[in-house]
Amino acid sequence: AFLDIYLISAPLSRPLLKHLLALPVTFDDLAFVDASLYANLHWLLACDDEKYDSEETKEDVVELLCLNFTVAEEHLGAIREIELKPNGHNINVTLKNRQEYVELRFKYAMLHRIEAALSPFLRGFYDIVPIATLTGQRNSPEQLDAQELELIMFGTTNIDLDDWQRYTVYRNLSVNDPRCLFFWKIVTSDFDDHQRMRLLQFVTGTARLPAGGFKYLQGTAGVICHFELSAIDGGDLALPRAHTCFNRLDLPDYSSYEKMRQILTNIIAVDVQGFSEV
Repeated sequence: AFLDIYLISAPLSRPLLKHLLALPVTFDDLAFVDASLYANLHWLLACDDEKYDSEETKEDVVELLCLNFTVAEEHLGAIREIELKPNGHNINVTLKNRQEYVELRFKYAMLHRIEAALSPFLRGFYDIVPIATLTGQRNSPEQLDAQELELIMFGTTNIDLDDWQRYTVYRNLSVNDPRCLFFWKIVTSDFDDHQRMRLLQFVTGTARLPAGGFKYLQGTAGVICHFELSAIDGGDLALPRAHTCFNRLDLPDYSSYEKMRQILTNIIAVDVQGFSEV
């Protein structure tokens, strides 16, 4: 998928992308994996900013958390205690050692806990895409960062309406055909971003776009295949047909703008791909 610039429908977390690029993960990356743990550790580090009557009171607040240098995890239905450092179960977290605790807790969550699964995953990935292809020359302008890799592999959900119209082709109808005018008015004026994504998924099979936008939209064969509007008969009794293999939407000749809006709205609300044809 990476080498052929074909989008993957199951995005990876930002820290995992950093692992693929052999880039260091940071404390802020923890928020992508466990937002609750990140918030708790962040508070523990920042509790100096809180106003307390004395240092003793601040120390009491930390000790009331009843933390030690261990992590409790469920494994095969049983709770097991994992020490973050030797004899960790006998070391309480205090105001003085909280920085060490946060660092060890972060390393466990982002590295040690997943290393058994991460190592074979990376080896398998690099068998297909060599790491040199991903990283290029270290610290050079050509080196990818995690955001760029995410965009290449998984695309974007940001829909540029002008770009959508610019790279749409028409079959058996002109851009000034009433059904085209109806369609674009619905998309640009009536639909919100979520509905546009649902419509895009209905027609193309995915709610995400390549890094270059609609210009680089691909069909199921992995070749460039622009969004297409096509005319079909049937009138108000017909339903639009989506051909996800080549990104085509067949639009019946509805009698009014309101009728097309009602049908398109109902289709994407009920079943994104229920009326699709591949």
